[in-house]
Amino acid sequence: MKKSIIFESLIICLLMLLIPISSSIEIQLTNKIDDNKISDVDSNSLKLNSNDKIVQSKKSTHVIIPCDGDKDFYALIAGCSKYEDSWNNLPRPPLKPFPESTMKYVYDVLIDSSNWDEDNIILLLNEEATRQNIVDNLAYMGSIIDGDDIFLFSWTGHGTQVDDLDGDDGDGFDEAICPYDTTKNKNGELLNILTDDELDSYFSLIGAEGLFLMFESCFSGGLVDVEIQQGFSFVDVDDDRRVVVMSTLPDKSGFGMFDIGWPMLMLYGMAFSDNSCDTNLDGWISAEEAFTFVDETYPIIENNFYMSLLNFSIKLSVIIVFLNTYKFLKKLGVDLGLRIVLSTLVTGYAYIIYQNDSFKKLMMEYMEMLHEIYGLENNPNMCDDYLGELNIIKIE
Repeated sequence: MKKSIIFESLIICLLMLLIPISSSIEIQLTNKIDDNKISDVDSNSLKLNSNDKIVQSKKSTHVIIPCDGDKDFYALIAGCSKYEDSWNNLPRPPLKPFPESTMKYVYDVLIDSSNWDEDNIILLLNEEATRQNIVDNLAYMGSIIDGDDIFLFSWTGHGTQVDDLDGDDGDGFDEAICPYDTTKNKNGELLNILTDDELDSYFSLIGAEGLFLMFESCFSGGLVDVEIQQGFSFVDVDDDRRVVVMSTLPDKSGFGMFDIGWPMLMLYGMAFSDNSCDTNLDGWISAEEAFTFVDETYPIIENNFYMSLLNFSIKLSVIIVFLNTYKFLKKLGVDLGLRIVLSTLVTGYAYIIYQNDSFKKLMMEYMEMLHEIYGLENNPNMCDDYLGELNIIKIE
C-alpha cells in the first residue's frame, strides 16, 4: 500500500514536469545562452541601473520634434499566440493557441479611457503581426507623433536571442521579438525577427514626450542590457523619455498560464483599470504606478496558478491510485465488492496524504526547482528613463 502511495507521488512529480510544456508561452527559437553569463539585474529593483564598470555610455538617439500644443495618445499593440509555423504556437500543438482576447487586456482599457482615441490605436494580432506590418506602423507613428504626445508599444509573443554581429552587446547576444512570420532558413538562421537594435532605431524616430514600451516575451529583460563583463553599454530599447517594462530577466524564458494566457499583460490591464493605482493622487495612472501594482501582485497570481495545477494533479493522481489498486487486487483474485471497498480506502488514504500541507509545500518546492532546470521565470522589471511620472490613463 505504501509503495502504491509513493508511486502516485512520483506520478504527481511527473505531472509537474509537464508544466513548462503545457503552460509555457515561450518556445526558445535559438540555443540557450551560456548559464555562466554574469547579470547585474536586481530582480527586486524598480529600475535597471547602470553600473560604474561600464566604460562606454549610450548616447541618446531620441529625435526632437516640435510641439503643437495638444497632447495626444498613440499606441501600437502587437502580439502572437498563433504563428505562421504552427509549431511555434503558444502553447505548442496539439493545444490550442491562447485566444486573441488574452492579448487585448491593455487595448480594451485604452479604448475605454477618455484621454485615448480609438483611431490612434493600432492593433496587430497573429496574422497581422508580421515583421513588415510592425515596422511599417512604427514608421507611421514616427511620422504623425510630435513632441507633446505619448506613445505606447506592447509586444506579447515569442522572444529570443541571436548572435550579436555588430559587437554592441557585451554579452555577445542581441535580444529580439519574433513576429508572426518568424522562421528559420536551411542554415538554422532566424528570419523576420526584430532585434533590440532595430527596435531602438524605430523608437528613436518617434519624437514623443514619452514612450511606454511593454514586452512580455522570453529574454525580454535583455532588451535593456546591463551586462558589464566586456566593458560595454548597449544600443538597446532604453533611452531618454522611455519607460520600458519587461516580463523576464535577461537570461530567462517566460511562461504563460492556461486560464489567463499572458499574466503580465493582464496585470497591466488591471492596473490601468484600478483608480487606487493612482498612489500620488494626481488624477492619472502612470506607467510607474502600473508597474508597482504588477510587481506586487504577480507573486500572488503565480502562487495561485501553481496551486491550481497542483490541485488538478492531485485529483488526477487520486483517480490513478484507485485504478491501480483495483487492478492489483483483481490480480490477487479479490472479490469485486471487496476490491471496490479496499480501493476506496487506499484512495482515501492517498487523498489525505496529498492534501497534507507538508506534501503541498514539498511539491511547490519541486516546482521552484523545475523553474531553475528549465530556466523559466517570470519576473516583472522596469527601466525608467522618463523624468517624473509617465502618465497613461486619466482618471474620470
